[in-house]
Amino acid sequence: MGMVSIVEAAEPRVWLLYVDGDSNPGGSGGGILLWSPKGYKIEYALRFVFTTISNEAKYEALANGLSLANTLGAEHIHVRMDSELMVGHVKGHFKIDETKERLVVYLRRVRDLTRLFRSYHMEHVPRERNQEEDRLSQLATAEYGLMENSTSVEW
Repeated sequence: MGMVSIVEAAEPRVWLLYVDGDSNPGGSGGGILLWSPKGYKIEYALRFVFTTISNEAKYEALANGLSLANTLGAEHIHVRMDSELMVGHVKGHFKIDETKERLVVYLRRVRDLTRLFRSYHMEHVPRERNQEEDRLSQLATAEYGLMENSTSVEW
């Protein structure tokens, strides 16, 4: 009579990262929303002190979000963004315009950061499902005197 053992596969402890970036005449910034496997929520509104175009702001937010997740010990990351173009660039489905050197540098940086994780998945989500990150990126690009909302980080 053989022994039967039941082995439960341990689910990887996946962190969920939503990011968005924005650039307008008032400035540029990004929004990061990071969920830990235990359900802790970390929000950041990043105000960039350098000039960017919209796609650069999105890449900067993504790079900062990945770096934050890595710093907090994430090994498995699932990224969601509302930019189909960026998701396509990072996954290699869309070719990046090599004449846009800054975007090429950002793409290389993001791909290097993804290698820090044991597993990495990225998907495009409709803007309607990315509203909180959009709000954070808009908050970051607002003029200081016009900020009506604030977001705090709770530990």
